[in-house]
Amino acid sequence: RPRPAPARRLDAPVRAGRIAVVGRPLRSAIDVVRTRVGRRRRVDPGRPYGAWRAAQPEHALGALLATDRFDAVVVNSVDRPAWRQIRARLAAARIPSVYYLRERTTIDHVGPEGVAPDRLLANATGHADAADASGAPGAVVIPSIVDLGASRVESTRERVVFVNPVPLFGLDIALVLAAARPDVPFTFARSWPLDPAAEAELGAAVASLPNVVVADRVDDVRDVYSAARIVLVPYRHPGRPRVVAEAQASAIPVIGSDADGTAEAIGPGGTVVPLDAPIDAWVAALGRLWDDADEYARVVEATRVWGLRDDVDPERVVARFEATVRELLANREAPS
Repeated sequence: RPRPAPARRLDAPVRAGRIAVVGRPLRSAIDVVRTRVGRRRRVDPGRPYGAWRAAQPEHALGALLATDRFDAVVVNSVDRPAWRQIRARLAAARIPSVYYLRERTTIDHVGPEGVAPDRLLANATGHADAADASGAPGAVVIPSIVDLGASRVESTRERVVFVNPVPLFGLDIALVLAAARPDVPFTFARSWPLDPAAEAELGAAVASLPNVVVADRVDDVRDVYSAARIVLVPYRHPGRPRVVAEAQASAIPVIGSDADGTAEAIGPGGTVVPLDAPIDAWVAALGRLWDDADEYARVVEATRVWGLRDDVDPERVVARFEATVRELLANREAPS
């Protein structure tokens, strides 16, 4: 059998930042460069605690651990290779790891095919249930903190507001609803940047709907809800949308989908419509809240109460999070 070709060697130094690799296999040089890419940290200002950002946090973690002491490290919203690197580095340093499951797509990071953390958290019951079914049991549900003080308004209650007009968030349902009720004014509030093709499609879709205004993205979220009578959330992904809590903080009812994170957040503070229901169900739900003043007043009061529950109170959420991490640390320190 032919002998494998020898590893290619570099004929000249390769310089990347402050490293120089001479006469080493190309694979090793690439690995060294890879671990240097994206590791530079920059301070994230305006926080009441120390915060930094890095393009690839798995590469920045080593320097941070060398200069600072941490009781535990919480990780979320990274890809699987990054999580594996972070988990391995923390294990080597004997620092407990906590994975905060905020996207359904990252369950595999911590399931049988991934690497389990020392403690698993999830920001929605649906995520925790899905993780359990996938072989990653025991997730503690701790909702994401939403700064409700930054969203509270005394709304004029004149419009239906739909945030983030993209297909994943139910743009088709919003368009059909607006067409079915030309007497109801709608605001489609931009959130994610749209590429030129998506922008053109959105413009064409609303061109025949004079009751729809497309609003630019704003820095102050109170501008989004200042005229909202109802917030429409026909989202198709299973996350826990912050717009639900933001709207309900001002006792603005929500009409949303039965995607588990969305339905869990809405609770009694609005109406849940199955995603596979005919459009007539969405039209009927809108009609009940828009046309019936008594029903609207009843749901507003239910929304007001629901918007004060512990799950959306930042202090209580933080206390639950801290208690969970303290329990993890205490269990690790207890004698076996």
